[in-house]
Amino acid sequence: MSVLLIISQAVFTLICVIGLAGNFLILYTLLTTLRNRIKTSPTLVLRVITQICIADVILTFCLPLVITSLNSAVFRDGKHWPYGQFMCRYLLGLLSLPQFAKAFLLSGLGVVCYGMHQGNAYALTYRRVSILFAGSWAVAFFIAFPVFLYASPQTDRSCNIFWPENVYACDAYVLIYTSCIFVLPLLVLYALGKLRHESPFPGEDVEMITTTLNTVFLLIGAHLVLLLPFLVGQLILNFAKTAPGFYPAWKVNFSLLSGWIWYSSVALFPFLYTHVSVDLKEGVREAVDSLGKLKINYSSLKPSNVFKQPIIQSV
Repeated sequence: MSVLLIISQAVFTLICVIGLAGNFLILYTLLTTLRNRIKTSPTLVLRVITQICIADVILTFCLPLVITSLNSAVFRDGKHWPYGQFMCRYLLGLLSLPQFAKAFLLSGLGVVCYGMHQGNAYALTYRRVSILFAGSWAVAFFIAFPVFLYASPQTDRSCNIFWPENVYACDAYVLIYTSCIFVLPLLVLYALGKLRHESPFPGEDVEMITTTLNTVFLLIGAHLVLLLPFLVGQLILNFAKTAPGFYPAWKVNFSLLSGWIWYSSVALFPFLYTHVSVDLKEGVREAVDSLGKLKINYSSLKPSNVFKQPIIQSV
């Protein structure tokens, strides 16, 4: 057990470093490229990528607490939470919030792409897209708030969520969690998959729709593949009942291994962004060159071609 916990510390540290560096680099590239066009005609895909990067950065900021708690588990036989109650709530609450926000943002983008394919982009303006983003975060906060409310450290155990007694709150929340971050994106992915080989609505920009559809298909697919083992682990931990205070080694090991896969998404997604957008890849290359020379010249960052054909038209 101690060996696996030590390996987990190394894995989470690597994920944290790569995730922070990758997401901050993507954010830096997007914000410097979009700084003069953010209120006019940015593409919807890159704006959602900006929001997802923010969610991943929030999730990455929680990893140092996870790493140090694992360190405490190694040297104190897993029976001590080194921080107080507020930090326990902070950790579990902020681990939940970006997961819901990321799933809602990807699902919302998929719904918009479906509408584009059918010749109706729902007249999305800057204001309406901003409402879409704000709504995704607001709903995510509303659903994640019970985690913050009921998270608490035990006297001699690690930080966990303790739901009210005699209420099936835990089972209900696991079902809500599964529906929001897995089932909803899966349904959107299924709908998009049926459209991939169909002709778009006559008169629409076929190339733009196809590119956007494939981009969203890749992002949602990666989200679901990386999430599935972690979700299965959470379902096992919740429904495979054991005696109070007893945590079998196989449950802990499976939870750690699935956690590696799920949290690796914060490090993997920046590479996916540059894969789906050649212009973003070139922007990242320019940003790395300028940062490497310690001469950041914002005027040298040329707007990419992807912004010349906006998905969202202002009205």
